[in-house]
Amino acid sequence: MKPILRVVVAVIAALAVTGGAHFFLYQRVFAPLHPAGETWVLQFLVGFLWINLFLGFGVLRVLPQSLRRWYEALLFLWMGGALFLLMASVPVFLMSWIVSFQVTEQHQALATVVLAGVLSILGFYKAQRETVVHTELPLLLKEHVQNGAAVAPIRIAVISDVHVSGTLGARRLRRIVTKVNALEPDLIFVLGDLVDGSVRQLGQEVLTLNGLRTRVGSKEGVYFVTGNHEYFSGAASWKSFLKSNTSWTILENERRHIVVNGQRLVLVGIDDRQSLYGERVFGPRQPDLRLSKALGGLDDSIVNESLVILLAHQPKDALQLNDEPRVRLQVSGHTHGGQIWPFGTVARKDQGFLTGLYEVARNQWLYVCEGTCYWGLPFRLGTQCEISLLELKAAG
Repeated sequence: MKPILRVVVAVIAALAVTGGAHFFLYQRVFAPLHPAGETWVLQFLVGFLWINLFLGFGVLRVLPQSLRRWYEALLFLWMGGALFLLMASVPVFLMSWIVSFQVTEQHQALATVVLAGVLSILGFYKAQRETVVHTELPLLLKEHVQNGAAVAPIRIAVISDVHVSGTLGARRLRRIVTKVNALEPDLIFVLGDLVDGSVRQLGQEVLTLNGLRTRVGSKEGVYFVTGNHEYFSGAASWKSFLKSNTSWTILENERRHIVVNGQRLVLVGIDDRQSLYGERVFGPRQPDLRLSKALGGLDDSIVNESLVILLAHQPKDALQLNDEPRVRLQVSGHTHGGQIWPFGTVARKDQGFLTGLYEVARNQWLYVCEGTCYWGLPFRLGTQCEISLLELKAAG
């Protein structure tokens, strides 16, 4: 199917699904609660909210930041509210069908609103708090510990999918910086989907993250790779901005050789898979040479003495590891753990992995961070905002 045809089909499907959802909410929730009279006002409002879901993403690109905050908050709060209303309607209508006494449509609609309100409050609360998830990995090479000296573990803090936007700004970022720095990491990985907007809109707020520090109090040691959302927001301009205004190392299908706590590491970073489409979001897709480019010329003698770690935004890149045994650990984000139950099923089907630690091949591991914040909808349900702390320890 040609790219333009795929876009047309996707737009029609999205209009049909969301339009049907809004019609359902109007018929089964809003209309029963609306007093008799001028229903056209309610119909217009529901129709506007539906169309605004599609116009809103374009509007966000042109609004100044002062107006964007309010508009984006209203847009995504409605998206989340509509989703929770749909979710709540299922058990309410099932219970109404099961119980023996008569339940009016008005009572059903009221119960749906109340249950959706509870889900919204819980989801919003979960989305505003970060949890540190500590995972130990016995990955360091054995020959490094045979001299009898104690080997200090390597502590890596991981943040991913921060999605700085109109609803998530400097105040939240300062809290993340404080929590990460308190972990006293040796290295910090920032695994893409950092922003949802242009440098002009969000640049100054993103600079709050330049306060990230490693164990020795240095700004050095922060490594960044792009996510797919950088390519929706101007990846080239964001890379240039970060290179000019932060001390971060931006890995673009390349690697760095470093020594941490006496251990040799090779940090390999690849651009997100969306980069294969170049400046055109929908294609055509270029051959995937990212990993081969990043590892090109890496000598086996170096690999034997080092731990090779791959930074890749999307977990599905781990499917390449069967053909690339030099990589021992891949660290990724992207899935958000599904963000809102039950969408984890969709994320797992797309990526093959969802959250946490996986052994993808013998002595090859993948760690997937659930995401440090949220995308769009300021809600989480059944998932958490994660700051990962990976502790690499001596093997044996």
